[in-house]
Amino acid sequence: AKAGGLLAFAGLWERWRVCEGVRLTGTLAEARPGDTVETCTLLTTEANAVLAPIHGRMPVILPRDAFGPWLAGDAAPLVPCPPEALSAYKVGPLVNHPENDDPRCIAPLAGE
Repeated sequence: AKAGGLLAFAGLWERWRVCEGVRLTGTLAEARPGDTVETCTLLTTEANAVLAPIHGRMPVILPRDAFGPWLAGDAAPLVPCPPEALSAYKVGPLVNHPENDDPRCIAPLAGE
Protein backbone atom coordinates (compact mmCIF):
# COMPACT_ATOMS: atom_id res chain seq x y z
CA ALA A 1 0.00 0.00 0.00
CA LYS A 2 1.12 3.55 -0.51
CA ALA A 3 2.70 5.19 2.51
CA GLY A 4 3.30 1.80 4.16
CA GLY A 5 -0.34 1.18 5.01
CA LEU A 6 -1.77 -2.26 5.70
CA LEU A 7 -3.67 -4.35 3.15
CA ALA A 8 -6.48 -6.84 3.77
CA PHE A 9 -6.51 -9.75 1.32
CA ALA A 10 -9.63 -11.80 0.61
CA GLY A 11 -8.80 -15.31 1.72
CA LEU A 12 -10.41 -18.56 2.71
CA TRP A 13 -9.43 -20.76 5.63
CA GLU A 14 -10.66 -24.24 6.46
CA ARG A 15 -10.05 -26.90 9.08
CA TRP A 16 -10.87 -30.36 7.75
CA ARG A 17 -10.27 -34.04 8.39
CA VAL A 18 -8.36 -36.16 5.87
CA CYS A 19 -10.64 -38.85 4.41
CA GLU A 20 -9.62 -42.42 3.68
CA GLY A 21 -8.25 -42.76 0.14
CA VAL A 22 -7.33 -39.07 -0.24
CA ARG A 23 -3.74 -38.64 -1.35
CA LEU A 24 -2.24 -35.28 -0.45
CA THR A 25 0.93 -33.68 -1.79
CA GLY A 26 3.37 -30.96 -0.79
CA THR A 27 3.45 -29.95 2.85
CA LEU A 28 0.37 -32.11 3.53
CA ALA A 29 1.90 -35.30 2.07
CA GLU A 30 2.49 -36.78 5.53
CA ALA A 31 -1.12 -36.29 6.66
CA ARG A 32 -2.96 -39.57 7.27
CA PRO A 33 -6.68 -40.45 7.23
CA GLY A 34 -8.33 -38.96 10.28
CA ASP A 35 -5.73 -36.21 10.72
CA THR A 36 -7.07 -32.69 11.04
CA VAL A 37 -5.39 -30.16 8.75
CA GLU A 38 -5.79 -26.44 8.26
CA THR A 39 -5.50 -24.93 4.80
CA CYS A 40 -5.85 -21.44 3.38
CA THR A 41 -5.84 -19.68 0.06
CA LEU A 42 -5.84 -16.10 -1.19
CA LEU A 43 -8.36 -15.12 -3.85
CA THR A 44 -6.97 -13.44 -6.95
CA THR A 45 -8.36 -11.19 -9.63
CA GLU A 46 -7.02 -9.54 -12.77
CA ALA A 47 -4.10 -7.18 -12.13
CA ASN A 48 -4.65 -3.45 -11.89
CA ALA A 49 -2.51 -0.95 -13.83
CA VAL A 50 0.24 -0.94 -11.18
CA LEU A 51 0.72 -4.72 -11.11
CA ALA A 52 -0.13 -5.64 -14.71
CA PRO A 53 3.46 -5.04 -15.91
CA ILE A 54 4.61 -7.59 -13.29
CA HIS A 55 1.90 -10.27 -13.47
CA GLY A 56 -1.56 -10.82 -14.92
CA ARG A 57 -3.19 -11.50 -11.54
CA MET A 58 -3.11 -9.93 -8.11
CA PRO A 59 -4.62 -10.76 -4.71
CA VAL A 60 -8.07 -9.36 -4.05
CA ILE A 61 -7.41 -6.42 -1.71
CA LEU A 62 -10.53 -5.59 0.24
CA PRO A 63 -11.48 -1.96 0.85
CA ARG A 64 -11.98 -1.08 4.52
CA ASP A 65 -15.77 -0.95 4.17
CA ALA A 66 -15.76 -4.58 2.95
CA PHE A 67 -13.94 -6.04 5.98
CA GLY A 68 -17.12 -6.66 7.98
CA PRO A 69 -19.19 -8.10 5.13
CA TRP A 70 -16.31 -10.37 4.01
CA LEU A 71 -15.73 -11.74 7.51
CA ALA A 72 -19.49 -12.24 7.98
CA GLY A 73 -19.71 -14.27 4.76
CA ASP A 74 -21.67 -11.60 2.91
CA ALA A 75 -20.98 -10.22 -0.56
CA ALA A 76 -17.78 -8.23 -1.01
CA PRO A 77 -16.12 -6.78 -4.13
CA LEU A 78 -13.68 -9.31 -5.62
CA VAL A 79 -12.17 -6.85 -8.08
CA PRO A 80 -8.76 -5.19 -8.50
CA CYS A 81 -8.13 -2.39 -6.04
CA PRO A 82 -7.77 1.12 -7.44
CA PRO A 83 -4.26 1.67 -8.84
CA GLU A 84 -3.80 4.84 -6.80
CA ALA A 85 -3.93 2.72 -3.61
CA LEU A 86 -0.66 0.93 -4.49
CA SER A 87 2.91 1.68 -5.40
CA ALA A 88 5.55 -0.72 -6.69
CA TYR A 89 9.33 -0.87 -6.71
CA LYS A 90 11.96 -3.48 -7.54
CA VAL A 91 13.48 -5.63 -4.78
CA GLY A 92 16.44 -7.99 -4.81
CA PRO A 93 16.41 -11.78 -5.22
CA LEU A 94 16.49 -12.39 -1.44
CA VAL A 95 12.68 -12.27 -1.54
CA ASN A 96 12.57 -15.39 -3.77
CA HIS A 97 13.25 -17.82 -0.93
CA PRO A 98 10.59 -18.32 1.77
CA GLU A 99 13.20 -19.16 4.41
CA ASN A 100 14.46 -15.56 4.20
CA ASP A 101 12.55 -13.74 6.94
CA ASP A 102 14.46 -10.51 6.72
CA PRO A 103 13.54 -6.83 6.23
CA ARG A 104 15.99 -6.74 3.31
CA CYS A 105 13.40 -8.77 1.33
CA ILE A 106 11.34 -5.60 0.88
CA ALA A 107 14.21 -3.12 0.59
CA PRO A 108 14.23 -1.21 -2.72
CA LEU A 109 16.86 -2.54 -5.11
CA ALA A 110 19.88 -0.25 -5.17
CA GLY A 111 20.14 1.89 -8.29
CA GLU A 112 16.49 1.43 -9.28
